[in-house]
Amino acid sequence: MFHRLHLAEELINQKARVTALDLDDNHKSYFFLNKLDRKSRFVKADINDFRSLHKIVTRNKIDLIFHLAAVSTVDKSYDSPL
Repeated sequence: MFHRLHLAEELINQKARVTALDLDDNHKSYFFLNKLDRKSRFVKADINDFRSLHKIVTRNKIDLIFHLAAVSTVDKSYDSPL
């Protein structure tokens, strides 16, 4: 299964400057267990909060975004698509 954190890991391996944004800062996740937080910047934030996103993009001088956020269950996406 492809996971967004594998993309972050590959970008880091390619010497890209990575800022990873997620709602979850679970330190048992692949990201933290593989110490990717030491090789990149992790920001706990909600992609639905435009003001926060704007600040993150501006402060970190981000010029490319990979949007891989998704709802894990189909039922939730029917009830609340945004």
